[in-house]
Amino acid sequence: MTVKIQNSTDPLTESGPSEVLNSLTSEFIGYARDTIGKLNDIFVKIDNDDTLPNMIYDEFFREIHSLKGLAGTFDYPLLGFVAHRLEDYISDLDEIEKSQIQNIQIFIDC
Repeated sequence: MTVKIQNSTDPLTESGPSEVLNSLTSEFIGYARDTIGKLNDIFVKIDNDDTLPNMIYDEFFREIHSLKGLAGTFDYPLLGFVAHRLEDYISDLDEIEKSQIQNIQIFIDC
């Protein structure tokens, strides 16, 4: 018995690897913008409330960590560097206090 395999459509052979990479890079740029917007939103919550639960701090840290990793994957070394330094800065804190907000804002504005 002979099995004949139908031609399947492979996105890499149809559009080429560079087009797929360009598409993924565009998606990353959109993701990065959205993440920076989320960081700003979280930052405003932290700035406006002294009694935020740890989950807000954890969410802030996770967003920075994800941004750092994806920046490295998509070869955005400056973004990765800034995210890494911000991650290092806040990982040394037990919680984010109003006295650190100005420093954190500098990282986000970069």
